[in-house]
Amino acid sequence: MKSLIQNKKGISTMIEYVLLIVIVMTMSGIVYVWMKTYIPKSDIECQEGVSIYLSNLKCSSVDGKYLLNLTIKNSGRFNLRGFFIRGTEEISQEVANIDLSNKLLGGNSLKSEIIFVGIGDENNFEPTKEEEFSFILDSPIYILDLIPTRLEDIDGKVKLALCGNEKISEKVSCN
Repeated sequence: MKSLIQNKKGISTMIEYVLLIVIVMTMSGIVYVWMKTYIPKSDIECQEGVSIYLSNLKCSSVDGKYLLNLTIKNSGRFNLRGFFIRGTEEISQEVANIDLSNKLLGGNSLKSEIIFVGIGDENNFEPTKEEEFSFILDSPIYILDLIPTRLEDIDGKVKLALCGNEKISEKVSCN
C-alpha cells in the first residue's frame, strides 16, 4: 500500500510539471503572436528613379578644423526630402557610422536627417536642382555616405522612406 501511494505522488508531480510546461508554452505563443503585430509587414522603399549625385566634394583644413563642402544634385525623376550623411574618422574603417548632420553650417537638420530647401514636411528638392552644404568637422573623414530620403504615401499615411539602394559612398581627402 505504501509503494502505491509513493507512485501516485510521483505521477502527480509529473502531471504538475507537464501542466506547467503547457501553460508556459501557451503563454509564450500568445505573446509571440501579439508581438508579431508590431513588426512592419514590409520596408518602406523609395520609388524607382530616385537618385542623387555628388557634383562637388571638397574638404580642407582651417585652423585645426576641417571644412567639408558638398554640392548635391537631384539626378532622379522624383522630388526628394533630404538625406542622411555619415562618415568615417579612421582610414581603415570601411563602414561610415558617424553622423555628420549635427556639424552642418546653417541649413535645416531634423534629428539626424538633413532637409533640402523648405521646412521639411514635403519633398521639396526637385529633379535637376543643386544645393550646397558646408560642415565643420573636428577631425578629417575618409569615407562619406549619403542616403537620400523621401516622404511616401503608404495606405493614406505619409511615412519617411530611406532610399538605401541609392546610397552614395565616396572617398574623401582632407588636406
